Amino acid sequence: WSRPAREIDALIRGQSEPYAGAFTFTSKRRVTLWAAEPFVPSIAYVAHAGQIVGYDSTRPIVLCGDSSFLRIDRYSTADDAPLTGEVRFRANQG
Repeated sequence: WSRPAREIDALIRGQSEPYAGAFTFTSKRRVTLWAAEPFVPSIAYVAHAGQIVGYDSTRPIVLCGDSSFLRIDRYSTADDAPLTGEVRFRANQG
């Protein structure tokens, strides 16, 4: 999440189906990202890179490292639970 939104978007597109998907983690679970798009919000946000700052309809908007934003259009989790609340994604630590 320290990279610009365009780079993360390219990674997600490159790893999408038929491949295994790009993934990230919250504090509780692995999240597979299938589709995303750089996003320009209509309001300003103060947050950390990787933090969900809001929603466009039901799609999470995440702050990226260069202060750009990425809208997560399609994702999956093992329990199929939606991403809600103050979620912050983190990088794979190994």
